[in-house]
Amino acid sequence: MKEKYIFYSAQTQHENLGDRIINRELLKQLASYGKVFVNVNNCPISYQEELANTGANLISCSFKSMVLRMARLTLLSDKVIFVMKPGHFFGSDGGLTKRILGLALFFFWRLIGIDVCRFGCSVGPYEKSIEIIEKFRSYFMRVYSVRESISEIYARSIGVNKVTRCPDMAFLLLKSMNTIEINTRRDFVISFRAGTLGVNDYKYLDGVVRKLKGLRDRGIINEDNTIFLSQVVMDAEANDYISAELGFNNARSLVYSESNETSIFELYGCSGFVLSNRLHVLLFAMSQGAIPIPMVDVSGHNKITGIFSDIGLEKLLFDLDGERSAEQHFELIINDKSAISNQIKNLFEVEAIKIHNTIKLALGS
Repeated sequence: MKEKYIFYSAQTQHENLGDRIINRELLKQLASYGKVFVNVNNCPISYQEELANTGANLISCSFKSMVLRMARLTLLSDKVIFVMKPGHFFGSDGGLTKRILGLALFFFWRLIGIDVCRFGCSVGPYEKSIEIIEKFRSYFMRVYSVRESISEIYARSIGVNKVTRCPDMAFLLLKSMNTIEINTRRDFVISFRAGTLGVNDYKYLDGVVRKLKGLRDRGIINEDNTIFLSQVVMDAEANDYISAELGFNNARSLVYSESNETSIFELYGCSGFVLSNRLHVLLFAMSQGAIPIPMVDVSGHNKITGIFSDIGLEKLLFDLDGERSAEQHFELIINDKSAISNQIKNLFEVEAIKIHNTIKLALGS
């Protein structure tokens, strides 16, 4: 019987708690299906320690060295699988040259029998040249799964016909569900990035502030019941800006560091509502029983719009470009918060089963 080896590159945005956790959760799943090797080259020691607890074997080498190791194992008749990182991929996605080289590599892997699998990502919109490469690259992949329907529709539109669905890895946080009843929670968490697709835009933030001022003026949020959280380190400047514009100069704040992950989840666990345009802020908060309120440009923020629509929580979406005020939106949610809370609890179990089944179907044989 062939030995099965699964390879994975762990390089990610290490200052982004969301990226760290979804990588960790995926690796925990992979450990059930073969011997996992995770390349931690250039990763911080703290992150390497986190990954060591997933059941994976850590290696540190150049990507070229890892590719040669994979090829050697394949030629020795072992089964080798390369699993791509989850996340959102769009625009030039590393540049045309890099993507052409990646296409050639995937073709070579297919020739010698190495499988490539992608689980739980969002894709697009890509630049036109990258769309063409992505279409051909998908021909050489065993599994090409995305985490929401908007990415699925987009992938099919550019010719990726094998696309399937696999939910975001944050839904594996099922066992972290907090038991504090929603009706006893009073605090709000506010956490924003300064734009939609990686572009810092203070005009965008001013639009966020205008909507939040409606909540402030109605007394829904105030300096005492609001915490400004930056789950991604680079968001701290944007959240400080929002706090200052609201006049909440003495409000509590928390910025992610390698030592305060537990504190962040504890914060979610005692908060009633989380207002954000960060997907994993919203999903992590939901894993702790808080009600997430995505405040986004609904037509442009595909990964959040898609996921919340797919899981039946589109009523929570607040459109920054829409006519409804934030206070009107909040009143609709507050009137239905018990039902929403119960829906969230059931949701995580359902989505986690989908992830397990997708990975088992891909790697279990």
